[in-house]
Amino acid sequence: MKARNITIDIMRGITITLMIVGHLVPYASFPFNVIYSFHMPLFFLLSGFCSAASLLRADKLHFGKYFWKKIKAIYVPLLILRLLLNILLSNTAEMIASPLKFIYFPGDWFLQTLFWGDLLFFGYIALCRKFPHASVKFFLPAVWIVISTYVLDLSRIYGPIAHQYLPFYFGVLALCFSFMLIGYLLHAGSVRIEQLQYVETDDGKKRISIPFCVILCCFVAISLLYMSEVDFVNVSTTYIGNNYFMFFGFALLIIYLIYVASKLISRVPHLCSFLAFWGRNSLYVYIVHAFVHYSMNLIIEKLTGKLYTPMIDLPWYFALLYFVLDFVIIIPYILLHNKIKSVIKGLRRKPVQQ
Repeated sequence: MKARNITIDIMRGITITLMIVGHLVPYASFPFNVIYSFHMPLFFLLSGFCSAASLLRADKLHFGKYFWKKIKAIYVPLLILRLLLNILLSNTAEMIASPLKFIYFPGDWFLQTLFWGDLLFFGYIALCRKFPHASVKFFLPAVWIVISTYVLDLSRIYGPIAHQYLPFYFGVLALCFSFMLIGYLLHAGSVRIEQLQYVETDDGKKRISIPFCVILCCFVAISLLYMSEVDFVNVSTTYIGNNYFMFFGFALLIIYLIYVASKLISRVPHLCSFLAFWGRNSLYVYIVHAFVHYSMNLIIEKLTGKLYTPMIDLPWYFALLYFVLDFVIIIPYILLHNKIKSVIKGLRRKPVQQ
């Protein structure tokens, strides 16, 4: 079995932590806009990177096996989350009467988009394997990114109507799938960051590449301009400002900076171990985090008589409590879940005595 990429796990750990913070900071504030402009794009980029690793290693692609693997990995946790939340919110009777309404709950857009994005990604990899020419590998992502700009415009007009019939938001899917394709290009080696960063001198030493510095400065300039003009950023509603490509530039710059930070963190043993653990279990962090926040909303309402909404009117001391409880509850849950999982695997492998 291939060893895990520790940098990827750390990047996931950083991003899932920022997701928790993003659910607590004031809506449409500067920290909110910064976090929401890149944290979900980064998740989808990493998903494309990791999915490419598993699909490219396979001798033959089997859509059926891939489909059921994604059902178990994404939709089963999604359904468990929805079931728990509806029991918690006393919506069980309504859930039984209208099950699809709760399966396609808007708050779970991330898992739904990830599932359908993975299926699209399978088709892209299948095309690349059938037509292995490099131009196909670059041409399809470029075309998709351009087309997705028009899809985003259509989604703002027809999205609410279409979502009544589709199990995903097609504008969000178009946007997030673009980052999955970028993740694939990074994994396939079409874009090697280390080769862009450094050039080798005549005496065998490495120095920072001047073209790379120029490109980086352009990205920084685009990012500053983007953040100065944008009022509100939220990928889940495709509110990404007026300039699609400036949004891409800003997101990719922050993703690169998180990559550099993850490389540095990998040299700090304890912090590296925790963030890698947090990143490996990011799906469980996401699910339990949602359950914790819904539960806390109900508890605080009963104690204070007022229903606070995170990101809108939640006082800072409650926001801090939510943040601490996320870690206090999620870490033991993950440890217990992994322990039970390893025990079950051990029992399955244990030979039956005659």
